[in-house]
Parts: sequence; structure tokens; C-alpha cells
Amino acid sequence: MITAGDEYPLHQTSRPVRDPGTERNLYDRFFFNGYARDGSAYFAVAFGMYPGRNIMDGALSVVVDDDESGFTADLLFTARCPIFEEPHYLWAPGHRTVFDITRLTQNGTWSGSVTVPGGSAIAVDDASWLGTRDRSWGVRPIGEREGGAMEAPPGFYWLWAPLNFDDGGFLFDVNEYPDGRRWHHSAMWAPAGPLDTPVEQGTAEYDLHYRSGTRHAEQFELRFALPSGERKVSLTPLYNFYMQGIGYTHPQWGHGCYVGDDVRAYDTLVTAEQDEMSPFNQHVQTLVTASRDDGAEGIGILEQLIIGPHAPSGLSEILDPHA
Repeated sequence: MITAGDEYPLHQTSRPVRDPGTERNLYDRFFFNGYARDGSAYFAVAFGMYPGRNIMDGALSVVVDDDESGFTADLLFTARCPIFEEPHYLWAPGHRTVFDITRLTQNGTWSGSVTVPGGSAIAVDDASWLGTRDRSWGVRPIGEREGGAMEAPPGFYWLWAPLNFDDGGFLFDVNEYPDGRRWHHSAMWAPAGPLDTPVEQGTAEYDLHYRSGTRHAEQFELRFALPSGERKVSLTPLYNFYMQGIGYTHPQWGHGCYVGDDVRAYDTLVTAEQDEMSPFNQHVQTLVTASRDDGAEGIGILEQLIIGPHAPSGLSEILDPHA
């Protein structure tokens, strides 16, 4: 199918730009989060395209001390650190590739406003609001659940932590098999300032202390080994943002699910009243304060999705809580 896009020199295959190939689960997504330096508010934005399904979707969620709905936002993200190019994600636990993804991550600031009916407008400015954007594309599970016999024990272990300090930002992520072996990992530091400054790449070890009766962190420590030296960072959770608010694991409004043409809807929930062991509440971005071993204080996110067994954590079932 020839489209207007084919007038531009964008082609990387012999096919028209519109041709998504044969992979139904191809996706192309933008994600942003933002948070006040004092932790008083948080928002997340997602926009995805799924050319193999002829679907696109978007979502905006806000965590504030106001239970009204129908909010609006006018926001501008400005990069403050160079881009983190994460190692390629490739995960094939059975006979089929589940993840085949490229992702970049970047820390920045925000300006603009968020307005909630029944409450005052939240002023967002570069001096007091920080956040992260990620840009990813490739293949991952989207849309309705696919049938067929299970090829491997169900499970997924994922931690992702972009952190903002005044002098720069860290990125840590890890994916592990049920026995604790890593199949993906990155640990990086970039100074704030010119966006062409080289990024430091290294390794990191971590200690995750679970909150009893959940699969979410009560405390988290990182030990970075970077070319410039070692750094220890301690993360203390403030509150959870439940990722179903922008489509992740949502029972109805999941990514790439066809729900009709130009359909819009919203959910409202009280974060403090959520059942943390609900299957739909396992995927969270926890807003955290970050303390570095040189005395610097920062803020950021610890994203967590832990489903199924994970021997190092003492988890043996699909959704048993930590003792």
C-alpha cells in the first residue's frame, strides 16, 4: 500500500513504508514520566502504534491529592542529559521470540501545566520538575492473549531505574530468569549538560528488600562500577504509580487492543487503597528518593514487574507474596 510517507527517503526495506511485514506484535512507542522534586505529584504519558494490527493508542495518568477526573495537560520535555542507548533486548524463553526490542532512555525537565477539574492547576516548571522519556520499538506481547501450549514456566522479572541528580543521571535495569541468571542488564551514568557528552557504561549489583506481603520494594540499594569509579545509591520508595493507568496489564485497555474507533475512557483509583497482590497491580513505577554515597540527593523511579518464580527472592509460584 503506497502512502504519502513513501514520498520521503525513509525506506529501509524494499517494501512501502506502510508495510509492517508479517509480525503482528510489532510496536513503536513513546513513554514519558514526570515528577515534582518534592514528590508531591507524578504523571505518565504513553503513545503507541501497532502497524501489524492497524491500531494506535495513547494514555495520560496523574497521581495527585485530588480524586476528580477529566484532567488536561500542556507539557514540554527538555533533555538535561545525553541519551542512554540500552543494550538490545532479546528474550525467547520457548520456541518463539517474545521480546526483540531497541530502547533509548533520557532524563530531563518539564514545563507547562496539569489541570484537574475541582482542583487548582498544577504549575510545572523546569526548576522543580524532573522526569524521563523512553523510546522503544520492536516486538513484544501486545493485544489479546495468544493461544497455544505453554512452552516455558510463566514468569518475568524486570527492574528499571532512571535516576536524576543535580549533576547528572543514572540508568539501571535488569531482567532475570527464574534462577536469577541475567538475560539483560545495563548500568550507566551521564552528566547533566551538553547532550553530546559521552555516557559512562559499567555494571551494577543490587539489593532488593521486599515489603512483606507484596512483590514490591521497601528499600533498594545499587552499587555501580563505572570507569570513573564506584558509586552506591540507596532508593527509598514514596508511593506507587500503577502502570495499568497507561495500559500496561490493564484488563480492558491494554496496549494494541482494539476497543473501537476513537474511543476514550478513564479510570480513577486511590493509590493507598490498592491491593498490591492483584495481578493488574504488579507492574508499578515507584517514585523514590535517591541518596548517593557522596552525600548527593536525587529522585527517580524504580519500575518493577515480578511475575512467577524467582529463586533469589524466595518466590516459587506465579504470584506468591514475599514473606
